[in-house]
Amino acid sequence: MKDKEKTKEQLINELEGLLEKNEFFLLLTESMPFAVYTSKVGGDFGATYISENITELTGYKPENFTSSLSFWIDNVHPDDKQMLDDNLSNLLEKGIIKYYYRWRVADGSYRWFYDISKLIKLKKGQADYIIGTWVDITELKQVEKALRESEAKYEDLYDNAPDMLVSVDAKTAKVIQCNQTLATALDYGKEEITGQPIFNLYHPDCMEDVKKAFKSFVETGEAHNDKLQLKRKDGSKIDVILNVSAVSDGQGNILYSRSSWRDITEKKKAEKELRQRVEELEQFYQMAIGREIKMKELKDEIEKLRLELKEYRK
Repeated sequence: MKDKEKTKEQLINELEGLLEKNEFFLLLTESMPFAVYTSKVGGDFGATYISENITELTGYKPENFTSSLSFWIDNVHPDDKQMLDDNLSNLLEKGIIKYYYRWRVADGSYRWFYDISKLIKLKKGQADYIIGTWVDITELKQVEKALRESEAKYEDLYDNAPDMLVSVDAKTAKVIQCNQTLATALDYGKEEITGQPIFNLYHPDCMEDVKKAFKSFVETGEAHNDKLQLKRKDGSKIDVILNVSAVSDGQGNILYSRSSWRDITEKKKAEKELRQRVEELEQFYQMAIGREIKMKELKDEIEKLRLELKEYRK
């Protein structure tokens, strides 16, 4: 029905309906924890509308965004402006983009905002619009940063631990992860170790014991204080003590190991030297005891000869 054919009462009802919908839209946008905006395509994509709750997010009033086309862009962090320009260009091609950047709020500090923008194509001859949401994710980015720093500290502790650490897949027996301490000890790069069977890292002389230790891990999830030998890149041995615990899924199935090797090469060398010294002392002791017995026998023989000589002189 054309507007000319509508009664005054019908037009009033339609207008009230539109106002009611508009009020509902405004109420909805103001109650959200993010700002809603629209922007006409062209120029610098300045806002044509932005919800009132933008003031809570930035300290600025909506008219700051709608009265100046450059206001939005001017407050983007200098390091993020190129990324923002690239994404706005991609919006015209893809129709929707999701990105985040830093924006300077009223107190002069920069906060992180997550921007989801969608291109709305209108009828031919009319300018296209962008509708988007603006979410403050500063706290999330701070948590993300703290998590990265925590992961970096953990990685540093793991990589530089005094023991050689490795994780081994329970089914394939292949190395999932290892630390730099192991790579340095064996004279390999970490990438050379990762992905290869764990058995390749052991010296052939202890392979039977290695298989027993791996069997124990697969069956029980543990291996304790097994004395084995790793093999360096040049083929030489490193004496180690192996300890293993398992990581399992929710059903108790063993997924992979948390294994540690402690280098006991110097300890074994010291033990060997100490054992040799003890053997030498024992030999010396036996020799000394033997000599003492011989000296006693000699003294007895001399005394006997003296007595015989005394009798002879009589």
